[in-house]
Amino acid sequence: MTTATTFRKGDRVTSVSSKYPGSGVVEKVNPRTIAVLLDSGMRVKFDAVFLVPEGSAPDAVSAALGRLAGPPETVAFAQPTGTFVRYTGPSDPRLSGIWVVVGDQGGKTRIVRPNGTDGSRYWRIPNGQLTKVTCTVIPQD
Repeated sequence: MTTATTFRKGDRVTSVSSKYPGSGVVEKVNPRTIAVLLDSGMRVKFDAVFLVPEGSAPDAVSAALGRLAGPPETVAFAQPTGTFVRYTGPSDPRLSGIWVVVGDQGGKTRIVRPNGTDGSRYWRIPNGQLTKVTCTVIPQD
């Protein structure tokens, strides 16, 4: 469990944010954010998780970065358009059977029934919940 650091006006802090890195002085402490005047002259409001006291030991900076990174994610890639797939996500009887990939929407794949049933309705399914089907004859469900 990490302990929260309390900052006060005038404290020197270092930002571990990749967007606004650097050191600065706390100008104001708000209920949810901390206003900091960076040494570069830029004023930025940070969430406290992005700040560590200036001169902190490297392990404090690593701990702050670890809070931001979170657990590693599994990256799943979309299937190419026209690929036959089967839904392997949480149980849903509406998604059983064989589907055809018709597009990719950044992290989600659009699928439709190969025979046009379902009124040509398409579903957007997370890429990690589809498996490629390799067959020469499409089985009838």
